[in-house]
Amino acid sequence: MQGQVHTIFPLNSEKTFTEDQAIELINLFMAVTLKAKNTVQSLNSQIEYHKAQPHEANMIQERLNTEIQKWSDKMRRLGGTPLALYKVKIPAAKGFFIWEFPSADIEYHI
Repeated sequence: MQGQVHTIFPLNSEKTFTEDQAIELINLFMAVTLKAKNTVQSLNSQIEYHKAQPHEANMIQERLNTEIQKWSDKMRRLGGTPLALYKVKIPAAKGFFIWEFPSADIEYHI
């Protein structure tokens, strides 16, 4: 099986994708998002467990915010624009595609 090399874009660059390119991104988005979602769920559980300990809960909240920011930055570097947690806009030449975890599909919008 031959691996594909994906391009990582600077955070401030704008790239447009064809439908085929956008579909190729989805597997990568899925892998990155699944990992982030598992971490976010774990941290949310820890916050709930420590809700009677505000100092501990605040420290976990900071870690949670950092994880969400890391996910967002990764989506941007791969060429997408996060719209919400686990929902990404992929720019096209005319319009854009929308992908939302856990779907393997994208929607085209003009």
